Amino acid sequence: MLLWDGPIMQGLIAGVAAVALAITAQTLQPGEAEFLVSIIRPLATVAAVPALWVLVQVLPLTTLAHPIWKSAETALGHSVAGTISVDPGASILALGQYLSVLAVAFLSAAVAVDRQRAEWILFALTAAVSAFALLIVTRPATLARGEAMDCVGIGTIVTVAAASVPSSATKPAAQAPSDR
Repeated sequence: MLLWDGPIMQGLIAGVAAVALAITAQTLQPGEAEFLVSIIRPLATVAAVPALWVLVQVLPLTTLAHPIWKSAETALGHSVAGTISVDPGASILALGQYLSVLAVAFLSAAVAVDRQRAEWILFALTAAVSAFALLIVTRPATLARGEAMDCVGIGTIVTVAAASVPSSATKPAAQAPSDR
């Protein structure tokens, strides 16, 4: 993403996340799924609020529409469906990016339900942060330095957070005898 950011890369990320979600949904064991749902449910409720707000912004609500749409109607000479957002297309793209990030976060949580897989995620994040830090050092300052710094910061935060989770939090609840 750091090297080739754009609509095509964002679409590829969304596609890969969708395929990974489908695979994860098919392969997640019942005990792990119950534990995951108990962890994700409150977070999903909070994460739904920004997505719903973006949807409200792109709906043609004439009473809440941005005043720019009146000017557009006058300039174009015909009625225009007004929205809260000045650029509904950009809002929809932002919603897609937000949902992709949520999908990746959900996949990370689903994979990290098992302790051994959680360790592999921690190692992979540490390697990714190291690679991004190396990228920052070796690339000229004019090429995406701010974005690389953001990725290094986020990766470091996630790595530290993952390392600080107690081992009992990554284990699924014990399965009932009927689930075995």
